[in-house]
Order: sequence, then C-alpha cells, then structure tokens
Amino acid sequence: MSKYLDTTPSAFPNVPVDVGSATTPVQENAVAVQYNSWAGKKQTAASGGSYRTSGTLGAAARFDFSGSAVTFVTARGPGYGTVNIGIDGEYVATNLDLYAPTQQWKYKINYPLANGFHTIEILPTHTKNASSSGYGVVLDAFGRILHTNGLGLEKSQPIT
Repeated sequence: MSKYLDTTPSAFPNVPVDVGSATTPVQENAVAVQYNSWAGKKQTAASGGSYRTSGTLGAAARFDFSGSAVTFVTARGPGYGTVNIGIDGEYVATNLDLYAPTQQWKYKINYPLANGFHTIEILPTHTKNASSSGYGVVLDAFGRILHTNGLGLEKSQPIT
C-alpha cells in the first residue's frame, strides 16, 4: 500500500522491472507504469509521442524499478499545477510547481539513488500557482535509470 494514497494491491501491482536498455526510456504507457485517474493524450513534442495527465487529488502513478537513479520526465506550461513526488515511501518533492509562462516538453527532474529496487510515485496535488490556468500534471516518461554493468561502470537511458 502506498504511503501517500490508500490503494489496493491490484491498483498498483508491485512488479520490479529491470529497464537496462540503453536506447529507449520507459514510456508512460509501459505496462510497468501503473495509474489511477490519469488520461492518455497524444503530442508529437512529448517523449514517444504521448503522455498521461491528471490534476485530480488522489490520482497517482507508480513505477517500480531496479537501478541507481531515475528521471521523471514531465512538462511545464501555463496550464499546469503542482505535484508531490515520492521515492521509496518518502517525499522527495512537495508542491513542485509545474507552471511556466510558455510550454516546455521533456522537462527532466533527476533523482540519484542507491543501486537497488525502488518505487517512484507521482501525485498531483490539485493546487496551482496563481498564474496557472489549470491543475494538470504531465507524466511523459521515466528515464536515465542507471545500472552497474558489472565493471563498476554505469550505463544510462537517453530521453528522446
């Protein structure tokens, strides 16, 4: 059960995923990314040409993975709200403001971690900057998940 949201195991199955490919990010529509109350949208400027969005309080997206860092790929713009981000049951960002006067796709927020299994949760707050026209939060992809390659070196996933 999420520390931030009362959910059932069937809503967010715990499926750690090794995402060691060095060529593609984990897109928002990957089976490993679990959602409630998010809508899928198409946008050529987004990573992979699509994204998920929600501004609903109580909505959550969850990704269980193995690695030593994660990047949350989102968007900033005039109609976006704030988001809380949790990793391994602890908030790493609260009320992160995604408002910007102009649209910015593939906005990356990086979190270095100890190598191992981790869970990242994206939690819209349904609050916003006074200048924003909306409450939306975009989940575009997760990426740049680093792994030790057995030689003490790390490989990364680029965001396209």
